[in-house]
Amino acid sequence: MRINLFLIMLFMSASALAQTLITEKYELTIAELCEEGVVGCDNVVLNILEHGTGGEQRINGETFHTHCSDGTTPCAFQGYRFKAKNQTYRILNNGTFQIFDNNGEQVYSGKGKWQ
Repeated sequence: MRINLFLIMLFMSASALAQTLITEKYELTIAELCEEGVVGCDNVVLNILEHGTGGEQRINGETFHTHCSDGTTPCAFQGYRFKAKNQTYRILNNGTFQIFDNNGEQVYSGKGKWQ
């Protein structure tokens, strides 16, 4: 029920671009809340639903890109990055979801399909 409310609120915002990645263990709904055409959005929301447990978490984050030859201008979109208390989450453009602990050690990696 909470996810449905989350999705309804996202779609009510005309500028929100929402997409969902489904892995074996997680359902990840990502919403970019920046104005259309903005490259390098720093207002991205991730809603994580863990299959089996029903655990749910909402985290704010940003997009990340490779840099152009000038070293500062964002060029190619690589994915999303989110930081919580004890973990960093990355969702790559190819559908890979990664979780890292505070020491930078990868604790989970799973590939999913974009819906």
